[in-house]
Amino acid sequence: MNFKTVSGFDFSGKRVLVRIGLDSPFDPEKKRIRDNDRLVEHGRLLGQLASKKAMVVAIGHQSRPGKPDFTDTSQHAGFLSKHAGRSVRFVPDVCGSMAIAAIKAMKPGQIILLDNARKVKGEMDVLPPKEHAKNRLVRALQPLFDVYVNNAFSNCHRSHASMVGFTGLPRLAGPLVVAEVEAAEKAKKHVSRPNIYIMGGLKIFDYFDLIEKSLADGTVDKILASGTLGELCLIASGSKLGKKEDFLGKKDSLAKKSLLDLLPKVKGLLKKYPDRFELPIDLAEDLDGKRHEILVSELPSNHVIWDIGKRTAEAFADIIKGAKTIYLKGSPGDYRIKGFSRGSEIIIKAIASATDSGAYSLIGGGSAADIVDRYSSQERFSHISLAGGAFMEYMAGKGLPGLDVLERK
Repeated sequence: MNFKTVSGFDFSGKRVLVRIGLDSPFDPEKKRIRDNDRLVEHGRLLGQLASKKAMVVAIGHQSRPGKPDFTDTSQHAGFLSKHAGRSVRFVPDVCGSMAIAAIKAMKPGQIILLDNARKVKGEMDVLPPKEHAKNRLVRALQPLFDVYVNNAFSNCHRSHASMVGFTGLPRLAGPLVVAEVEAAEKAKKHVSRPNIYIMGGLKIFDYFDLIEKSLADGTVDKILASGTLGELCLIASGSKLGKKEDFLGKKDSLAKKSLLDLLPKVKGLLKKYPDRFELPIDLAEDLDGKRHEILVSELPSNHVIWDIGKRTAEAFADIIKGAKTIYLKGSPGDYRIKGFSRGSEIIIKAIASATDSGAYSLIGGGSAADIVDRYSSQERFSHISLAGGAFMEYMAGKGLPGLDVLERK
């Protein structure tokens, strides 16, 4: 990794703009976000910079306009204060007169958090850096700062204004960016075999760049297909799921297509690489509010499928025990529904055990990271990513705009 980093930089007396990743779990009933590892890591960095007598201004976003969890960042400021070990003042403005006045009035050692960056028009436009340099957010804030720090690896695959627009400042990689890149590089360049992927989760539209690349170049030895990928593999192999297919056929508002639209791609991969996929042999359905396991041979089902079955989980666990490199993306089933966490628990414990025996394990953020916290401990895994899509795209060899604009050593 050849980015300039915060290590060794003299921050004393400098105004520092820090791009952080604020996306946090949200309780729609209480309208509250939950504390999480991202906020822990970002809070630590803000506190460290402030202790070096910097004037620290953080900017990030929560969700996107139109979503129920699109909120201001006032709650985030409270959690960041706890993890920074000092006050993080929330400013209910992003780049207007209130924000500018607050930034100009700062003293060394102080920290403020600006409001949700996605409230600014054009922030989410996908544009090159020179175009985003014209954005109101960049034009208003850039003259106020001495240096820009990107600690939001989770957003580095987005060519958005706050990620790529501040090209008029020195641009440094924060410690979270460094850690994510180093972990991905190790998995890409120093793979010990067998190398397996456990691919679960619900929305898998962005999985295929990595899957196709790794199959084509021989990087991956086995793909254990669970979650939506496992269900699509079963359909592609001739099974009829039943009621679950109605769910898979619903169009996604962001992707503008349904999960069933991925079937031709899945069929092509199974035909070309039949020996590299391991498919479920049983599944768990919701029968009158209770878990009920059925064999794949018993499909279709008139009930909704929420998890892989115990036989599948144990068969996958046996493969995991013999692996030397392991990457988990997504959860094997919907562990949040009572009775349907068994697959996730068995899989995550198998990965932890393999890591204890010397395997290198990567946990791919989001729900995969959540099941670590539920059924094991973070110390038993080699790296737990706090980024979902960005980490996967980096693993697939795709350029990330947020990294491309960082200064090189």
